Amino acid sequence: MKTLTLHIPDYRYNQAPRSADVGRQLDELLHKEFPGKTIVVRGIDLRSHKQSSLESLVESIQRLGIDKDDKDQVGIADHIVPKEFRDRFIYGDEIILGKFYDGGTERLIHSLYHGALGDRGYSVRADIVLVYDRSAFTRLQNIYEGASDSDIFVFEQPPKKLYWALLR
Repeated sequence: MKTLTLHIPDYRYNQAPRSADVGRQLDELLHKEFPGKTIVVRGIDLRSHKQSSLESLVESIQRLGIDKDDKDQVGIADHIVPKEFRDRFIYGDEIILGKFYDGGTERLIHSLYHGALGDRGYSVRADIVLVYDRSAFTRLQNIYEGASDSDIFVFEQPPKKLYWALLR
C-alpha cells in the first residue's frame, strides 16, 4: 500500500473549499501516480470516525481495505443501498485518468463539504482520499430515481490494492 501526502494549507473545515483548486491539485497527484488507470476514489473525514485518530484510522484501513471498522456503523444514506450489499460497499467516484480532465476530484471535494452541510448540518473535508483500482468493484445501477449510474460500488472481497492521499 502506498501513502501519498498532499499539502493544501488553505483547505480547512471552517470555510467552503475552493473545490476547483483543491481538486486540480489532487488530480495532478493522481494523474502522476496512476497514469491511464481507472480508479474509484472515496473521501474520508475524521469527523465521521469520531473514535479514531488519523493514525488509528489509517491502521484500520490498512487492515480492512475500507474505512468501516465498526460493523454497526450506519451512514446517513445507507438505507438506499440494497440490504444484500450493505456489508460490502463503499460510496465513491469513478475517475478515468486519461489525457483529459473530468473534474472527478473537484466533484468529490465539493460534494463532501456541501453534501454534509445539507444532510448533517455541518461541513466535512477529505482528510484521506482512498484510491482503489476500479476493477475490484461493481457499480450498482438504478439506485437513485432518474439516474442510471450511482456512487455505490460493491466488492466481493475487500480490495487488496489500495492507495491513499492524506490531505494536510
